[in-house]
Amino acid sequence: MKVREIMSSPIISCDVETTADRAAAIMKEKKIGAIVVTKSGEPVGIATGRDIAINVVAADKKASEVPMSEVMSRYLVTIEADAPVEEAARVLGGKNLRRILVTEKGKIIGIITARSLLTSEDKAAEAAVQKFAEAAIYARDWRGVTTDFGGM
Repeated sequence: MKVREIMSSPIISCDVETTADRAAAIMKEKKIGAIVVTKSGEPVGIATGRDIAINVVAADKKASEVPMSEVMSRYLVTIEADAPVEEAARVLGGKNLRRILVTEKGKIIGIITARSLLTSEDKAAEAAVQKFAEAAIYARDWRGVTTDFGGM
């Protein structure tokens, strides 16, 4: 099974100058957990509801005054649309991520999440979930120390 078969599309995005409160409203309206942040139409970051909570609410900033450029993560992880779902599972588990942007010919066309892997009814996706679990048995704590949970 290919990533494109279980990805969500189209991508919901906002500009770097969009305020955090507006981005949160878009995320709520579209029922999504993350929004791609763009500059001149090109993706430059991604932000989650958690990012807004930590970088705006917990920092006691006014959401209507904080641009998404101050909230977003600039670390974009991508995978090709025709990659097998097992590869997506390895990336998600290995990098401790919840979502990966899906590309085709250098353009972002969708997003794949750990949840989409878990809820897929395909046998290949089930195998991918197993790969995800195997890759996720190592956890890194706040000090950067890696622990092997494989024997649990």
